[in-house]
Amino acid sequence: LVFHTGQAQPVSFQANPIFKTEQGKYLADSLADPLIKALTEIANKRPRDPVAYLTNYLQHFMGDRKPMTEVQVHSGSSKASTSSTSTLALAKSNASSNQRLGNTRNGPGPTNADLIELDARSVAEEEDAEGALAVQHMEERDEHGQSMLHFACARSHRRGALYTLIEESGIDITYRDELYRTARDVSLQANQPNNAAEIDRYVMAQAVIGDVEPFEQLALQGYDHILDIEDENGRTALHIAVLKESEEMVQHMVKICPEALKIPDNLERTVLHYAMGTNALESVSRILIQNGAKRTAKDLKGRQPSYYFINKADILRLQEEEEESR
Repeated sequence: LVFHTGQAQPVSFQANPIFKTEQGKYLADSLADPLIKALTEIANKRPRDPVAYLTNYLQHFMGDRKPMTEVQVHSGSSKASTSSTSTLALAKSNASSNQRLGNTRNGPGPTNADLIELDARSVAEEEDAEGALAVQHMEERDEHGQSMLHFACARSHRRGALYTLIEESGIDITYRDELYRTARDVSLQANQPNNAAEIDRYVMAQAVIGDVEPFEQLALQGYDHILDIEDENGRTALHIAVLKESEEMVQHMVKICPEALKIPDNLERTVLHYAMGTNALESVSRILIQNGAKRTAKDLKGRQPSYYFINKADILRLQEEEEESR
């Protein structure tokens, strides 16, 4: 009960006769606790808009209670656990509500902007949960070892759709089915080369990011199309790593695939040609030469790598193109 002093007095809702009937017990279990807690907070904090405050409190109570209810259903909990589950949900709701609204105890209640922000946060949390479930579903494989990506690669899609799917879901492109086929292999067998190109584009994008870990995982899982793939300009992931001046990435790629040193771009320029025109030429070119890159290799214009040490304009332009296209 709330008296004129604004102080909440402890009350046992079970003492009320209405809660002694079967319908009353249902009301007590489902509504009494949250309503009493909400009204108590309203009495103590005296917000400017009590109705909006009450609505917001109950909405967040339901949002905090929902995950616990789902856990109880999926785990097969007995009916006897309902009371403890409700108690835990209520405690969680109260703690989160007190944390969100504690700053208003001696001041004005939440404004409309505050309520909108809280609602937006709830929507974002729900979307994150749905996204996690989607990723889990994408990672599942059937009895033949095929993932959702295998099935997706057997069909045509608009440009960029498959790339977006892989990027947002984080699905493993190294999965192999019972015939040892990756999703990329399925794309080619299903006469869908554009899908294979989208997967290759995703691999190339990891080189642009400059993170070695994805390539380590691809190599560990035995993925066999890392440095042999090329973009529309004939550049491999190693070419891009050199343009990005990523010494660690270059070292790693040369280690897992030394043959990539010999792969030229569309104008027959090797990675050493690229390295000589970058600002990191000393460290990167040393790695390339120590692992077998040829200093005398010539491009289509008959230029050796040393030419680009003096004339850097072409390589600098390639670096700018790479930044813009990615």
